[in-house]
Amino acid sequence: MGLSELGRRQTEQLRDRLVATAFSVDAIVTSVLPRAVETADILAKGIGYPQGGIPQFCDLCERHPGEGDGLSWDVFVERYGAFDPLTEPDRPLSPGGETYNAFLHRVASAVERLADDHRDETVLVVTHGGVILASILTQLRLQPSWVTTEVVNTSLTEWVRDETGRWLMSRFNDAAHLEVRRSLA
Repeated sequence: MGLSELGRRQTEQLRDRLVATAFSVDAIVTSVLPRAVETADILAKGIGYPQGGIPQFCDLCERHPGEGDGLSWDVFVERYGAFDPLTEPDRPLSPGGETYNAFLHRVASAVERLADDHRDETVLVVTHGGVILASILTQLRLQPSWVTTEVVNTSLTEWVRDETGRWLMSRFNDAAHLEVRRSLA
């Protein structure tokens, strides 16, 4: 499904922040999930990026659930069982689903590929919280237990890859555009 009304408001708040700071990008890419595509379209229009044809990549999606896709969490657990991906990283979510290790590898490869394809460019990647956390784990070579925070919807996380190929995180989970609106309400 696409964005909820709350999701649209949050995206509009981010768009307004990007406009106010004269944010410019060389490219925008998104996952194929409808809420990310809609977010990318709203942001692109707001910052004057040419609309239509924003590249969509499945590699920027959350973990692929397999045949359990679309089930409520309760039904999913009843059918396939609950498990901890940190203790069973090679167990798929459900038949045909992706393992945690495969997800981490997919995200790391996608981030490296985008950086290679857009060397010396600013790329706005519209993706999901799990992908952002996976990028932190893989790019900073951290253990999963070191990252236990929730990524706020429409927050900004900013990566820079230096000339040696080393990744630097210059911003994480920045949702100041949402805090400003809450304090004014």
